[in-house]
Order: sequence, then structure tokens, then C-alpha cells
Amino acid sequence: MHTAPDPSTTPIYGVRPSKPGLYLGLFHGRDTPNQAMHGWGFDGPAIGPLRYFHTTYACSVNVEFVSPTDA
Repeated sequence: MHTAPDPSTTPIYGVRPSKPGLYLGLFHGRDTPNQAMHGWGFDGPAIGPLRYFHTTYACSVNVEFVSPTDA
């Protein structure tokens, strides 16, 4: 079952993070892959801050974090 992460340590999609920068926000959450979706699901994590995010044909994903501790 979905348990909300601690917002003080994990950036959440839709909530302004404590560190400024570029974030990749994830949403459309569900508890199991086969769960029927009702609306957009719950908000997921925000990954970052990032130096860059690049994807090619939604197959190859490359990210670079601002610092190793953010990774």
C-alpha cells in the first residue's frame, strides 16, 4: 500500500522543494501495476535538483544531478 514519503527529506511532485533548481516530477502513482486508475493517482517524488535531463524516444534516459549527495 502507498505510504507517503517524509516531505522534509524527499521532494514531492507539486510541492516547492527546499533546494532551488531543475526537478523531474513524477506522478500518476498507484499501489500496484494492475490497479485501476481513478484520476491521476497520487503524487510521486520529484527527482533533483538536476543539471540536465535528456531522453531519446522514451527509451534512453540520462540525468545528471547537481551534486552526488542529491543522487
